[in-house]
Amino acid sequence: MTFGLWTEVIFVAKMFGDDALRRALKEAPAGVFDPPPWHYWHYRLGFDQVPELPKREFR
Repeated sequence: MTFGLWTEVIFVAKMFGDDALRRALKEAPAGVFDPPPWHYWHYRLGFDQVPELPKREFR
């Protein structure tokens, strides 16, 4: 969803469905998404709101 080619994303969506993509967004670790795909996928998958990107915790 961030690093794949569009044809690869379409393949994954057909194989696993939009629910799997929604789950991937909800469980995304910090650093995987940057703002453009984060916003696009929330819009594309029908989320009402776009939450903040997950943040890395530094110790």
